Amino acid sequence: QVLKALQLKAGLAFLHKKNSLLYAGTGFGKTMLIVMGHLLEDPGTCGVIIIISPLKRLQDSQSRGLEARYGIETMAINEDTVRRIQPSEWKVSFTLIHSAKSNP
Repeated sequence: QVLKALQLKAGLAFLHKKNSLLYAGTGFGKTMLIVMGHLLEDPGTCGVIIIISPLKRLQDSQSRGLEARYGIETMAINEDTVRRIQPSEWKVSFTLIHSAKSNP
């Protein structure tokens, strides 16, 4: 697959550790950027990629797809998260949820 110019630019920004925001429509290839970022990241670092999706069903679908297809550990965070979270995930998840709610 040949990358689009904006995909390449976003990928290079990620590799150079620049904070970035990509606003692109359906079918642009945003998922490939997530996969590239994960595959190119140094496994020793603890980077976080945040994907904002407007629908819970889309969040869950993307989360399951990234885990199943690419082995990327994900978590869809929304108001239902606290009810369905496993005790072993609570510490990390609570920090993420608290940060998300504190900084709208």
